Amino acid sequence: MKATCSLHNHSTLSDGELSPDQLLSYLADAGFNVIAITDHMNITMPWRIPDDVLFIHGIEWYSRRGYELVCLQPTAEPDRGRLDLSQTAVKWIAHPIYGFSDRAAMFADPHINIEYMLRVIENFRLDGYELYNAEDRHLTEKEVITLDEASIHTIHKYATDDFHVIGQEFKAWIEMDVPELSAEHVIKNLQTGNFKIKTDDMTEGEVKSVLKALEDAKTTPSVKWEPDE
Repeated sequence: MKATCSLHNHSTLSDGELSPDQLLSYLADAGFNVIAITDHMNITMPWRIPDDVLFIHGIEWYSRRGYELVCLQPTAEPDRGRLDLSQTAVKWIAHPIYGFSDRAAMFADPHINIEYMLRVIENFRLDGYELYNAEDRHLTEKEVITLDEASIHTIHKYATDDFHVIGQEFKAWIEMDVPELSAEHVIKNLQTGNFKIKTDDMTEGEVKSVLKALEDAKTTPSVKWEPDE
C-alpha cells in the first residue's frame, strides 16, 4: 500500500496554528495517512487519531550550537535541553539554512557551511537533511553534490512542509510503498532511503535540477523523485 507522509508539522503546543487533533484531521483530510507532529522541544501526543492514519510522535530539537533536528520516535523528551539522539529512530537536519549559515544574511543569499553541516551529520550519525523545506531556501546543486561526495556514508534527503499555518502546506512531502501501514515499515524506509520525494508543480523544476546535477556528477543520490500526479 502507499504511505503518503507529512513528517514535519507544528501544533499550538509550540508555534503552530492548529491544535494537535485539528492538525491530524486537517492533514488526514488532505490525503496524508502518515503524520508526525514535531513540536519544538517537546513530544506532543494527540487525544484522537483519525481512522486509517498512522501517527508518529516526534520533536524538533534545538542544539545549543544553533542547528535544529527533526527527530522521529525519540524515547524521551529533552532533559535540560539535551536529547539522546542514539535513542531516536530517525533524525535529520531541519532547514539547514537556519543552523549552518550566517543568520544576518538568511534572507539574502546566505552561504551554508557545508563542512560544518557534514561534520554534524557524521558525528551524530544523522540519517540526512531536509533537501526541501517549504519555508526556506533549498540547498544548491553544488552544495548537495559536495555533501554527497564528502560523506563516508549515504546521506538521505527528506522533503517537508514544516507546517505551521493553513495556506503554506502541500508543497513537499514523502511517499513510499509499504506492505502494511505500520511504524515499523515506515521508519525502516526512512532509515534506508526507500522513499520518494513528492512536490507541487512550483517545486518540481528545482527537484529535477538538483537530481540531474547529482547524476551528472556521478554521485549516487539517496533520493527518488516523482512529479505529483
